[in-house]
Amino acid sequence: MGKLVIISAICLIFGAYYNFLFASDNGGDSDLKLVTVSGQVFDNGTGEALAGVLVRINESGKRIYTDLEGKFIIPEVMAGKYSLSASLISYESKELRIDLNGDEQDIIRIDLHQISTR
Repeated sequence: MGKLVIISAICLIFGAYYNFLFASDNGGDSDLKLVTVSGQVFDNGTGEALAGVLVRINESGKRIYTDLEGKFIIPEVMAGKYSLSASLISYESKELRIDLNGDEQDIIRIDLHQISTR
């Protein structure tokens, strides 16, 4: 019985300590802000939206393919500086530096150049 009380007390202390360290403050700034990265990918020559483009945040490993309108949304990315890359077969890959500071982000426009098949 005494061991059970000690183990319970340790669990309560650890739980309180964990909540103290990682609790988010909804009213103020937090270092652990999550943001959503969104944008659209176009063919640089024709201006048409490109579907099926692999868009990747290199440092986080998060990735997604663009929809039929060339749009992408990558949710829950920690605020910070990243390189965002876009690639599609027969197009030159493109890499952009983005700074996600936790504030509302503009929609990122990515223009890809088609590789010449001559």
